[in-house]
Amino acid sequence: MNQENPLVSIIVITYNSAKYVVETLESTKAQTYQNIELIVSDDCSTDETVESCRNWLNLNKGRFVRTKLITSDRNTGIPANCNRGLFEATGEWLKFIAGDDILYSSGIMQAIKFIQTNPAIVIFDSIVDIYNDDLSILYERKTGNTQFYTKSKTAQEQLVLFSNNLNKPRIISTVGIFVKNVLFRELGGYNLTFPLLEDAPMWFKVLKSGHKIHYLPSPTVKYRKHQDGVSYMKSSQILINQFQLTVNKFMWNYLYKECTLINKLEIIWNNIFSKLIILLGNKGIIPGIILRFRNKFSPSAIFNKLSYITK
Repeated sequence: MNQENPLVSIIVITYNSAKYVVETLESTKAQTYQNIELIVSDDCSTDETVESCRNWLNLNKGRFVRTKLITSDRNTGIPANCNRGLFEATGEWLKFIAGDDILYSSGIMQAIKFIQTNPAIVIFDSIVDIYNDDLSILYERKTGNTQFYTKSKTAQEQLVLFSNNLNKPRIISTVGIFVKNVLFRELGGYNLTFPLLEDAPMWFKVLKSGHKIHYLPSPTVKYRKHQDGVSYMKSSQILINQFQLTVNKFMWNYLYKECTLINKLEIIWNNIFSKLIILLGNKGIIPGIILRFRNKFSPSAIFNKLSYITK
């Protein structure tokens, strides 16, 4: 194990990423840090993703300690695709990135310097810059939630905040995460119960196991915000899509046990009305009215209004 220059496995997760994946791969090649293993894990793309990656790797494999292209003969979902990359990786540290995002050229180097300064940490988040498709407009610089990263002293405190963060912006960026290989392996990899949701179940598992997520206050990744990414976007006509159902299931199975009473009621409320909306066809006027009613009169909405009145 090289303490000064540990091997970093960059794992590029692809699914129909042909439009942008070469740009992503070029950003891995441009890293100022040299000791890198590059793995591309594809989830049965139907476009030219695999061919583009294979050609690029053949031309640029000399830049890396090792390269590997993993393919699948069927679409298995994001968690399973991440696991294929994870269990192929030999690096001490892992950096997952979608096949349409970009690493800043100093991204891995900044992470290594942070690791060298904080040798006891096993997982940390970093700043993520959110851009449009062609990276010409910076929409947002997603920095760490102050309370979650700065004020939380333990993994248990972070778990409480994470579990009660319902219907709010994510407090862990996912795209900015760096993690030790051994940690993810000890935890058994990503949870395959939720094919459309790879991140939240993993962060829950990390925090539940007692590992605090630390924070590097430097930008390492450019994230593309568009409808062609690995996030499997759904039709806007559908009120409750499969991703939302997956999130509801995750909250019921895992977060419910950890959150406050008001958030327990919120989870129950959302599940009841989601099932009703789907039963009524999941689109159109009546389900739309029910959805608005669900959101307007949810337990958390009522609680917030009462809290404001009593101030």
